[in-house]
Amino acid sequence: MTRENVSVIAGGKQFTQWQRVTITAGAAQAARSATLETTEPGSLFGSEWTFKPGTKVEIQAGGDQLLVGYVDDYAPQFDTTSHTASISIRSKAKDAIDSSAVHDTGEIRDKDLEGIAKDLDKFGIGFKAAGIQLKKIPLHRIAPGATVFQELEVLARQQGVLLVGEPDGSVAITKAGKNGRHAGALQEGVNILRASGRISEKGKHSSVKVKGQRGFGTTAQALRIEHEEKDDTVERYRPLIVVAEGDTDLDRVKTRAAYHIARSSGSSVSASITVKGWRDEAGVLWDPKKLIFVESERLKISQDMAIQSVSFNQSGEEHGLGTHCVLSLVDPKALGADGKASKGKSAKAWKTGGGDE
Repeated sequence: MTRENVSVIAGGKQFTQWQRVTITAGAAQAARSATLETTEPGSLFGSEWTFKPGTKVEIQAGGDQLLVGYVDDYAPQFDTTSHTASISIRSKAKDAIDSSAVHDTGEIRDKDLEGIAKDLDKFGIGFKAAGIQLKKIPLHRIAPGATVFQELEVLARQQGVLLVGEPDGSVAITKAGKNGRHAGALQEGVNILRASGRISEKGKHSSVKVKGQRGFGTTAQALRIEHEEKDDTVERYRPLIVVAEGDTDLDRVKTRAAYHIARSSGSSVSASITVKGWRDEAGVLWDPKKLIFVESERLKISQDMAIQSVSFNQSGEEHGLGTHCVLSLVDPKALGADGKASKGKSAKAWKTGGGDE
């Protein structure tokens, strides 16, 4: 039985009159999102208007939390025979994504990314490092007018980590491969309903040089910071120079260059796979921070893959696949995992990582 018992609570009240629901979670998305399609009745602005923008919404599946957030948009439409509404929801992290960073001094000293995030979290979102160690940053200056997410994203990119929206609306600071793996595997002819793939050299470079400078100091060590990494899997001359955003140092420049090489190498192998239901073989909801083994001859993929994003979908069977998930997958290196996480025959063939198990 793959159909999920989905619970939608809006403004503290259970809502059951929806026709379709889609929840999206991604390893590169600090906020989860959802769309409900409904034939909501009620007066225009009365107490029965359930999904007024800003209303708190919780979505659960079989008792497991999927999203806690707020209504973004209420979009009704009608004709002579029907009335429908599409409701867009994002998790609590939307406030950090949309709102400016506010800090008493504009400078944060001797804190790691988690500490900086907590200092800027005036919204009660919750930021926590998951499975990784973060280095302290001597000085971080807030850019005038920048949003909280813009500030944190620059630092995350410098350190090769992800800001991942969690089911409770909080944000995990993590890397692929540091949060375990899903039970079972995705196998052609067994549990894959639909699939497409891509194996590419786009975005790959023979070398990546990152340049940057400190936000203070006038020495060569402060003004001319650079580091170069090479990708031995690229056989032609294809260099890339990247200018680091904001204040940086040599350690962060080195990390940024290595992360860029790993990310482009990992992104060269990707797939979109549709499966029945919302859970793995152990009954756990698909999680964009975890790994899963993929075996598909026609996709030419036989290796561990990282879930880059997952779209949970449920509607009546008359609308198509009913209850299903669309999993967007990449080689784990694309999401910050080390090369050893890319286990499998195709990882060796495509030169992305660890090779045979």
